Amino acid sequence: MQAAFEMGCQLSALTHGHPSGYLSGGFFAAVISGLCQHIPLNTSVYKALELLIGRPGFQEVERLIFRALDLHEKLKGMPLSPQHLESLGGAWVAEEALAISLLCSLHYVEDFKVGVLAAVNHGGDSDSTGA
Repeated sequence: MQAAFEMGCQLSALTHGHPSGYLSGGFFAAVISGLCQHIPLNTSVYKALELLIGRPGFQEVERLIFRALDLHEKLKGMPLSPQHLESLGGAWVAEEALAISLLCSLHYVEDFKVGVLAAVNHGGDSDSTGA
């Protein structure tokens, strides 16, 4: 996961020069790497957080990830609404898109189709969150 995090940061920095942009890319790559290693999503998220925390400029990304995690816990057993997702932002910046897609993935981990539908049915940059 470490190598994926580093490569994700480097590749994301090509188009996202702000730390929140490229650190979001690194976090996302680390989570995907964990999933490819058959590490459960929740565990992959926390392992990726370990790689993120302490990097220069990590605070914005960390704050939104924890807001998504808190919202997921608060809403367990309830469907996500567009308003829930939009409380994390419009997804017009990388850390908001990451938080929204992370919330949908965690909340609907057992139903991919419902998770993707949730990720694309809000008023923000829904093509990014759906991807």
